[in-house]
Order: sequence, then C-alpha cells, then structure tokens
Amino acid sequence: MSTVPATSARFAAGSERTAYLILVTFLIIWIALVSASGPDCHVVGRACAASGDRYGSWLAFHLLDGGWFNNDPNDPANPIAEMPPGYAFWLAALFAAFGRESFLPAIAAQGIGMVAAALVARRAVEQTLPGHGNLAMGLLLLNPNVIAHAALPQTDPPFMIVTMIVFAAVTHYLLAPRLWIAVVIGISIGLSAMIKVPGQYLLLLLPVALPILVALTPQASKWRKAIAHGVLGAAIAAAMVAPWALHMWRSGEGVALSSRGILALMLEDGTKYLGDNPVVVGNPGMPSQAGRGLDISARREAELAARYPGYDNLPRHKLNGLRAEWMVDYYLTFPGGVPVFVRALALSWGRVLLPGGEGEWHRLLGIEAQSETAPAEFYAVKFAALSVTLLGRALGVAGLVALATRRRYDLLLLSVCWIALFTGLTGLVGNTRYRLPSELPLALLASAGLLYIRAKWRDRFVE
Repeated sequence: MSTVPATSARFAAGSERTAYLILVTFLIIWIALVSASGPDCHVVGRACAASGDRYGSWLAFHLLDGGWFNNDPNDPANPIAEMPPGYAFWLAALFAAFGRESFLPAIAAQGIGMVAAALVARRAVEQTLPGHGNLAMGLLLLNPNVIAHAALPQTDPPFMIVTMIVFAAVTHYLLAPRLWIAVVIGISIGLSAMIKVPGQYLLLLLPVALPILVALTPQASKWRKAIAHGVLGAAIAAAMVAPWALHMWRSGEGVALSSRGILALMLEDGTKYLGDNPVVVGNPGMPSQAGRGLDISARREAELAARYPGYDNLPRHKLNGLRAEWMVDYYLTFPGGVPVFVRALALSWGRVLLPGGEGEWHRLLGIEAQSETAPAEFYAVKFAALSVTLLGRALGVAGLVALATRRRYDLLLLSVCWIALFTGLTGLVGNTRYRLPSELPLALLASAGLLYIRAKWRDRFVE
C-alpha cells in the first residue's frame, strides 16, 4: 500500500519547471486583469482606486510635501493618528520615483512582491511537507481572490505579502529552531504591524505560540530555546512599532497602533446584522448597510451629545474614546438577542472564508452591481470564483485530516489558529480582503487534502 508522502512526491514533486509555469500563469492572468480594468482603478483619486485607498495616497503626498504626523491636513487642529503609516511610506517612495498620478507602479510592485513571497512560501512548504510546495503555491497564486486584490491599490496585498513571510519563516523555524529565523520572524511581524493593525496580535502571540508549536515537533526538547527566541522576535517587532505607538500615546489615543475612532467605525459597520430588524441576506426589503450605519451613528451622536455638555467641541481623541465606549456598550447588550449575534458572527466569517473575491473582479471589470445589465459576465465571474473557493474549502477539510493522520500537529495547530485569528479579528465586518493573510495556510491545507484524497483513491482503486 502506498503512503501519502510517497504519493505526494510522485504527484507534486517540486520541479523548477512546474514552479515557473505556475508563476508565469499567475502573471499572465494578473497582467490581463490589470489591463482589462478601467482607468478608475489605477488613477489616484478615482472612485475605483479610492475605495481601498483611505489611508494611503493622501498621507503619502503629505509626507512628500514635507508634512509630518503632528499636523493632519484634513483636520489641522489634530495630529494624524488613525492607522499605522507603513503603507503610506511605501506609496510615498513609489510616488517619488514614478510620479503621483498613477497607482500602476504600486500595483506592479504588489504583483512582483506576491511572486517573491510565494517562492519563499513554496520553499518553506516543500521543506516541511515534501511534494506539496508547487501545489500549495499554485493554489495560492491561482486563487481568484488573490489575483483580484493584487490588481487593486490598497493596504491588504502588501500586508498579505509580509504575513506570508511570517508564516513561511515560522514553518521553517519548526524544522530547525535557529536564532536568525526568529530575527526574520520578528522583523516581518514588525513590518506587518506597521502596515495593518492585526499584525500587532502576531507580536503579542509570538512568545507563547513559538514554544508551543516547537513542543509538537521532533525538536520538542528545544521549547525553552523557542521561548527565548519568541521573546526576542517580539522585542524586535515591538521596537519597530514603538515610535508610532509613542506618537499615538502623545496624541491621546493611548498605547495603540490605531485610534479608538477606527474601532468605533469598525463596530458601527458591523451593526448591519444586529438590532431589532437585522439585515437578512437575500431579503431586499431589509435596510442597506449604509442606512443602518447612519441610523446607529445618529443614535450614538445624539445620546453622547445629551450625556456630555459641549460634546461637539471635545478634542478628537476624546470623541474617539467616547464613541468607541458607546459602541462597545451597544454590542454588550447583544442587540437582537444572542441568537442574532451568533448568526451575525457566522454570516461575517462566512463572508470572509467562502466568497472568491468576485466583487473585486466585478469592480475591476466595470460590472459591479450589474447583474441585470450584464448578467452573463457578472454571473460567469461569480460562478468561477465561488467554485474555486468552495473546492478549496472542501479540500482544506480533507487537509485537516491529512495533517492529523501524518501527526503534523505543529502545522495543524499553526494553520488552524492562524486562520481563526484573522477570521475572528474581522468581527462582524466580513470581507474577502480580510482573508488574504490566511490564503497561504488555506492553500497548504487544500494541497494536503488533495494529495491525501489522491493517495486514498490510488490505494483503493489503482494499486
């Protein structure tokens, strides 16, 4: 009877030719999608591009013009203290080199970075699961969600690239716990936290997660060393974010990487599934997301204004704090009841894990919300994207069984906890772009599942 590793090696041997074919295929599809996209998706300030550019270009221009974080050009009475500025720094460098009108250089950098990170991930997967490297890379790069987001200017693709390096470095560390790998992990986590706030949770978890994962490997005796390495990696990441955290503290937001106003905005956005009349998917008679957000916002502002005299004249950081507190209190009432709240979580997390990024494809191709005017194109894209993603989720379930069967509890725990972390952090604001950091472990699980199913098929029907 053939073994899974042997079948894996025969089915998906890590040949360079296969790897190059995957990379070229990704680049062809990605370039074709970028070329087919309307100019609104590439020109700074246009509607399509602006949808994901809230904290990017305007701050990059402000920095290039000699401004700094102590003066917000959009609100001169307050400092810039909303989100980490890593993405804006990256855009500023590209704008300085290629001009300020187009996002195409940034999109090109995203595509190249995606390829480079995928190669690193391929090597890491191949080393830890021989025979899986190319297949995992193919499932990662030929994923409609990844291709679409790589063609849009927003923080999520750079964040995905850096978190892919973190995940790959951790898997490499589990094979051979070494100091230099821990340093790479720490630097990568620091970069991720300066691009998007969720990176800070990787920082906080590293000193605990690394020794636990090592304890599940043949290197279990080195778990004490992993504690030291985890603390060192977290310290490196903390040193990288410390200047921004200090700026946030001086701005009145506390020791944090994002403002409490952002927390309030996220919680407000998640109310579309809550309340006495929660939105029901597929029911056109229910209020829209925007409408419900405005209702909650108006109610919150009215109650806070009545509770605090001079509310409208308070400094921005105090307004942010009061708004965040009000939203947290609102959620703690479990509006609509616990069943509604649980359903809201399920709907939100389902929106993260199950769609295929078809909304981004529709936007890029200029057929967003055109199911009636361009039904053939609209539903063809939707069907293709959803099919790929749902197949991947089914293979991923088999991958869980495959890793458990092979006693790869380290990879099993790492993958499941990684996916759960980034899915859970979305709260009630599900979106496929929040899935990007999880695409690598999802691809790893799907590749393990596919090879496991194939091995079982061969054992039963062929040999």
